[in-house]
Amino acid sequence: MRDGQTTVQNAATVPIQRLLRRYGRRHTALDYAFFKFNLPEQPVALLVDFIVRRQQRIAQVRVSVHAPGGSGVYFADYPLAALAVTSPSTGARAVALGDNWLEATGSRGAVDPVAWDLTFHPTGPLVSPLPVLADPINPFDLSLQTVPNVRFSGTMTIAGQSYDVQDARGMASSYAGRALPERWFWFSCNTFDREDLAVECLVVRSALLGSPLRLRAGYFYLSTADRTESIVAPMNGSIRLEGTREKIRITARRFGGARYVLRGEAAPQDYHDLGERIGNTLIGSCTLEGYGASRGSAALEERMPPSR
Repeated sequence: MRDGQTTVQNAATVPIQRLLRRYGRRHTALDYAFFKFNLPEQPVALLVDFIVRRQQRIAQVRVSVHAPGGSGVYFADYPLAALAVTSPSTGARAVALGDNWLEATGSRGAVDPVAWDLTFHPTGPLVSPLPVLADPINPFDLSLQTVPNVRFSGTMTIAGQSYDVQDARGMASSYAGRALPERWFWFSCNTFDREDLAVECLVVRSALLGSPLRLRAGYFYLSTADRTESIVAPMNGSIRLEGTREKIRITARRFGGARYVLRGEAAPQDYHDLGERIGNTLIGSCTLEGYGASRGSAALEERMPPSR
């Protein structure tokens, strides 16, 4: 991106172009688009959310960063009318909030003390796990799409310290709906000790059609250089979660097929409070049994149930 102008799309950015196709114009109560990546050698990690809150009539950029000199969560709030969504002749979607931009080719912005200017290069497909269950009546609180494999390049500044970002591994996602689910646990990692491995998993407790009825659902997605696996519970398999966010075990099993065991852990002080009962860390550790391990660069996130 240059001078706030949308760049020409190409085939390499199509997954994120599709991810953002309806962002900002879905007229749902909540509309989120976000990306995250790690620089394990630094160690530095960045999570950026572009959020539309229609009932409060605000739009927001939320930044969570882990860095030696500037860890924390930072917000920039705007009136909803400040949200600019454009669709050039290329069919791409460009989103602007103040000086913060997000589009299929990258993102640029600043929420003090963090600034970024990044390009995106997805290396895998768009995955739509929960809409498989939701179409056409959208029974869950949210629908979700994700691109689990994205490479990031550009620059980032945190509390005055500049970082060069070159082919950093991460992901991008978008979700929207009537409300946040009552509870969830989300896991994402693509910085394993084998470069081709990426894993994403979500277990969620959601209202059914906005009623008091609750349903537990989720998905598990794995990709390597020579295979992918997608388990959607309860459609084609089961996903079981045990433990706490400090030390968790997830068992995903396809009906009549493979079983996967994912273990994650993070210290309590490594979790950031994102608001809305959401705790998130980008510097957890994990192991996918039989596949690989990652230390200090896994994302673990929990939305706690409401207080009784």
